Order: sequence, then C-alpha cells, then structure tokens
Amino acid sequence: MNVVEKEKELSNYIEQWALARYHDWFMFKKDAYSRPEFGIYQLKGGKDLLMFVETIVGIIEDNLSTSEGESIIPAKFSSITQLLQFLRKLGAYIEGFYDLIESNLNNTVAEYYIAEIGKMYDDTKHMVERCNQIYLNDDSIPIPYLQIKNSLQNNDLNTFIDLMKGLIMEIPYSVRKEKINEGYFHTVFHVISSVIGLDPLSEIESANGRLDMSFETPEIFYILEFKYNSKNEDESNKALKQIKKMKYGQKYHTKGKTIIGVGISYSAKIRNINGFLSEVLYKRV
Repeated sequence: MNVVEKEKELSNYIEQWALARYHDWFMFKKDAYSRPEFGIYQLKGGKDLLMFVETIVGIIEDNLSTSEGESIIPAKFSSITQLLQFLRKLGAYIEGFYDLIESNLNNTVAEYYIAEIGKMYDDTKHMVERCNQIYLNDDSIPIPYLQIKNSLQNNDLNTFIDLMKGLIMEIPYSVRKEKINEGYFHTVFHVISSVIGLDPLSEIESANGRLDMSFETPEIFYILEFKYNSKNEDESNKALKQIKKMKYGQKYHTKGKTIIGVGISYSAKIRNINGFLSEVLYKRV
C-alpha cells in the first residue's frame, strides 16, 4: 500500500468514526452542562470528567471532522506523520483519566454518566490504536520486515537488532561478497530500511562530518553509525560515541521528534552484527 492509499484509509476511517459519534457525544456534553447540581457532578472528580467530555467533543469538531469534499489528510493534517503525532498526544491525554474513570465505575447514583464517559474513553483509545495499526500494516511487505517496522515504531531496538541479525543470516553464503566490509553491511541495512518504507538516508554530510544513516517513524528519528572489525570485538560504544561527539542529532531537533542514536558493530568473523548501543539524544517534550 503506497502513501496515498494509506492517507485515504486513515482519513476514511477517522471521518466515519467521528461522524458516528459526534452527535451523541455533543448532546451528552450539552446535557451534562444543563444540570450542574447533579448528574456528572455526582461523580468523583466530576468537574474534571466534564472537562474530559468537552475536550473530546472539541477535538472531534476541530480536528477529526471535515466538510463535504474534504479529507482529514490534507484538510486537517499535512501528512500521516503529523496525524499520528496528534493521535499520540490524544492517547496520552485520555490515559490520564483512566484511574478517575475506573474509580467511579461502582457509582450507582450517576451510573449513566460514567457509562457514557467510559465509552468515550474506550472508543477514543481504540481509534488511536487502530490508526497505528493502519500505519504499520502493509500486505505488500513480508512479515519479518513488518516486524522490523513495528519494533522501530515502538522503540524496541533489541527486537529490531535481533530481526536484522536473522535477515542477514538468511543471505546465502554463496552470494555474499567474499570480502565483507562495513559497506556491505551498510548496504544491507539501507535496502531493508527501504523495503519497509522508512526512506533511509545514507552518508549524510553535515558541518561536523558524515553520518552513516538515518531514518524515521512518526514519533522517532533514528541516527545510525556503523563500525566494522575483522575479529569479533564489539565496537558499538565507539560508534555511539562518534554520534555524540560529532553532534549528528543537533540539526534534526527541528523535526519535533525524539532523536535516538544507535551505534552498531559488525564482525567479519561471524559475518553479522555483534553488538549495539543506543541513547536518547533529544527528547521531544
């Protein structure tokens, strides 16, 4: 599935989701405001829960609804990345109300109100999760490659490296270069990253030097430095130190994403990755 198709699928899903819920949730908000002496105010933290309702309805009005002939992308968001960043914040926001909602579940006096608020929470949470699934799923990409994409999306570098090791091992010995070097492994990383749609950039010139590779997910910008040795020594620490010393991540702060440096060590002896280290270089607020 190409980018345009993913944009359409995400837009259509969100538009239908919002259309199916907006009227009922708007009327629920109106009802809650019209009876301040009871109803939602009989719940623990009723004022905060009313703010929750108002916020969700406002987000649907302002961010997740479109006029006829428009589409969420590009009418409300310029790209899938921008949309998913917004949904990540929405997911984090509603999660902050989980304990308060749960503490009211046994309230029999205002059970209608907490039931409706609980539904708003659940529906919104599942919508955010579904949108992430749409981004990650692609029938045209083999399953191991989808797993790699998923691990990067979730910042699970242990799984990412483990899967990369497996894919490198699958390359038949007879078709490998007789003389393995850093460029060989770099090429493997670049090709796999391209297959899963990460649009990697290699050998990037900067004021401080040349960065081996970078790619990004909607939430994270990854900077990779490769080190190769002819024995089996782990030089990932050396690679990570170079990323930090040369300040490769500094020029990417304007992306508004968390930046993670990853030093990767290759061994000629085992013809594979023999170590990696990572560190958050910049944390998006």
